[in-house]
Amino acid sequence: MGPSIVIVDCTKQDINKALKEFKRKVIKSGHIIELRDRKEYTKPTTQKREELQKAIRRNQREVISDKISAGTLPQSALPTKKRKSFRD
Repeated sequence: MGPSIVIVDCTKQDINKALKEFKRKVIKSGHIIELRDRKEYTKPTTQKREELQKAIRRNQREVISDKISAGTLPQSALPTKKRKSFRD
């Protein structure tokens, strides 16, 4: 089931404040994320693969941060983005 309905009471308020509150509630309720997800169809296998990749990355980050906090891994061992050289 989708996100719940967003309601903002506009009595005794400035319309701009009500709009700001509405936008905040819409973002918090997850309507925007669901709209983006429904724009195009993704196959279930693709969704599972993306979730698995996210979980793997999350686990790797946790392991590295645990090792750094324990002192067994230097700070310079953090993975960095590979830079493309102009000569390639």
